[in-house]
Amino acid sequence: MNHLKKEDPAKYKIQFSKWDKCLTDNKVKTPEDLYKKVHTAIIANPDRVKKAGNKNPVKKVITPGSARVY
Repeated sequence: MNHLKKEDPAKYKIQFSKWDKCLTDNKVKTPEDLYKKVHTAIIANPDRVKKAGNKNPVKKVITPGSARVY
């Protein structure tokens, strides 16, 4: 990652732009630091919070004969 950043900044920006955004949002410098930060947060609070489901699920209608799903 750092090698490509020094060699060709344009390619680095294309390949790792989302990583850079994630690292800056979490105020860390390397992916290893991000891993350590996330790991300590999980250890501190291991309870998983379930996300809310879709309130308006899509109904699937199967037509007889051709067995098409709409």
